[in-house]
Amino acid sequence: MLIKWEPKMTVGVKVIDEHHKQLIGLINTLFDAMRSDQGEAVVGGVLQQLGEYVQYHFDYEEGLLKKYDYPQFNSHHQEHQLLIGKLKVLQIKSSSHQAELTIGVMHFLRDWLQNHILVSDMAYATFLQEKGIS
Repeated sequence: MLIKWEPKMTVGVKVIDEHHKQLIGLINTLFDAMRSDQGEAVVGGVLQQLGEYVQYHFDYEEGLLKKYDYPQFNSHHQEHQLLIGKLKVLQIKSSSHQAELTIGVMHFLRDWLQNHILVSDMAYATFLQEKGIS
């Protein structure tokens, strides 16, 4: 297991907390597939699932932040775009057999997600809770 859900990661918005748990699960599945050398097809499939779920989660989260006029929306959106761009590059390289999923890539995904939840997402937690979102 590369990432473990911890209570300190709870932003207090049930749907978003569930999304974050799903993202952690997908990153762990990708890590396990890579570590056990399950092959390009399996790793590529999990990478595809991760990319799709990341997009789904970001769309939901950004929709909520936009709806309530979150003042830091633009910077939050830019962080999301950074990860989406990196995942797309990984997917393209993976599908054309140009990239191997390395422990460095996995550590990037882990660190990005943990930092994003604990810093950027926590920054909007109180804002949304004050709007009655839980």
